[in-house]
Amino acid sequence: LAPEATIDDVLWDVCLAYHWVCRELLPVDGEIILVGLSSGAAIGLRLMQFISERSQTPKVPLLPSFLEPLMDSCNSHENTTRKTVMQQPQAALLFAPYVDYTEPKKGSFLHYAKHDLIVSEAVQEYGLPYLNGFIPKVGPDHEVNQMNATGRYQYSPVNRSMKGLPPMCLVVSEHEATYDMTIQVVNKARAAGADVTVGVWKYMCHVFSFLQAFVPEGELSIEFSKEWIRQQCCKTEK
Repeated sequence: LAPEATIDDVLWDVCLAYHWVCRELLPVDGEIILVGLSSGAAIGLRLMQFISERSQTPKVPLLPSFLEPLMDSCNSHENTTRKTVMQQPQAALLFAPYVDYTEPKKGSFLHYAKHDLIVSEAVQEYGLPYLNGFIPKVGPDHEVNQMNATGRYQYSPVNRSMKGLPPMCLVVSEHEATYDMTIQVVNKARAAGADVTVGVWKYMCHVFSFLQAFVPEGELSIEFSKEWIRQQCCKTEK
């Protein structure tokens, strides 16, 4: 967690974990459906972007670059010397992904914080400043053509390529902080050719799906997500 760890540490951990999954479990169990929540959904999206970037010809340089050897090799569980690029998950289910690390200037992230139970104004006031140390400094900011002191633009998954992503389902509330970000991902991924399903509920807080024990809309969104997963599994069986 910040400030002890940085986003590079987080990205290393998720890539290393998925490397193990691809090496040890994928050859045995077949398909994997990735599930992520809020910031975890963003990291899951970034993992899939890494896999796509390293599958292209020529390979796209990664940010951070020290992930490249890990992403380019995935020995099978049979201890062979064959190395292959990590495979994409069969599909991905993302709940309210927090995918834009830049300083918010307008939109749902600012507007709905005053009402949101999870991403409140206090969370923004005390949490957003951590991003300056959490995300390393990098080069020019392509959005404003000047030095980006924090790298928050370049590290934001919403600003990376959506090419080559697997089928995705995104679940969000229309009246929560990450609504605008989620719709950006939906539109950009669809424009890049991805099969994207989106479920939107009104008047709910951030990650309301995980309040399903006492929020009816949360239970409905979980049932919606489960049905989508069943459909993805049926595709594999066919």
